[in-house]
Amino acid sequence: MQRIETNPVFCGEVVESLLSEPFRLLDFGARGGTPSHWLVFADQLEVISIDPDEREPGITAIVGRTHEVRPFYRHEYWPTDSLYRTGELFEGTAAREVHEPSRIEIVETQPLTDLVPSERLARIDFAKLDVEQAEMDVLVSSGPLLEAVLGLELEVHFPKRPAESACFSELDTYLQGCGFELYDLDVFRYTRPQWPAPTLYDVRDDDGRPVPAPTVEGQVLTGDALYIRRDWPTEGDRALKLACIFELHRLRDCAIALLKQAPGLVPDESSTLLAQSHDSLRAEDGRLWGPNHHIFEELWRQRPNGYRDPTPAAGAT
Repeated sequence: MQRIETNPVFCGEVVESLLSEPFRLLDFGARGGTPSHWLVFADQLEVISIDPDEREPGITAIVGRTHEVRPFYRHEYWPTDSLYRTGELFEGTAAREVHEPSRIEIVETQPLTDLVPSERLARIDFAKLDVEQAEMDVLVSSGPLLEAVLGLELEVHFPKRPAESACFSELDTYLQGCGFELYDLDVFRYTRPQWPAPTLYDVRDDDGRPVPAPTVEGQVLTGDALYIRRDWPTEGDRALKLACIFELHRLRDCAIALLKQAPGLVPDESSTLLAQSHDSLRAEDGRLWGPNHHIFEELWRQRPNGYRDPTPAAGAT
């Protein structure tokens, strides 16, 4: 997710003096290690990492709905390896080349409950799923996970391509039925070569070569979705953890609302940290930037025609 709090003062206070048990994270698609914002939990963080590539930490496995023999599509840019032909989603865009299989392996998938004991899944606080269109496969094989987690972050896609992979609307319906609601959604666009646009990120492979990335214009194809349990806990460590999840995802209003529903959960001075200590949404010159405005403005400056600030200069007519 792009909306991440880089100064989670409240979380730091909770970890230091209020939390009595570890924060448990399931990192599914563990490329590059644990996302840095979770490190605020320090020694209180327990992570279960799973990835199909043996170069990544944790459990090496390919998760499916059941034990099943299936093709697995390997790509030159290995973070896009998938159980699905993901190239169909990016048809007509530069990103298609990244998702063209370099080889196809026949693998046996395993349900999540075979990799992680049910008693551990039942204690997970937050799950991150970045599994290249196999999110539904993971969810339906996850046993007690969805009865336990306070929130989930998933990579999603919007067009129904490929046809056998669950798109955003299907995932949303499924998660709503499991008691979750959508709280945040970052969408990613992919332009066609007839009208190229700057990329959002400088993505490179292991050899330092640029990889086609989302662009500032184009069709919305993918996104990152944040789901939170509909019924908020208001007691003990569960409530403290959810308040931290809210702060980390810049949902400070939700964290404050939760604490008001749980009087006495934290000292008054800890509660005020949520309202007083946070990233500014304005640059030093006073312009709004957050959380994406500054990114798009700088990228538009890269266009051949340059960038024209839509705000009239002082004295202009």
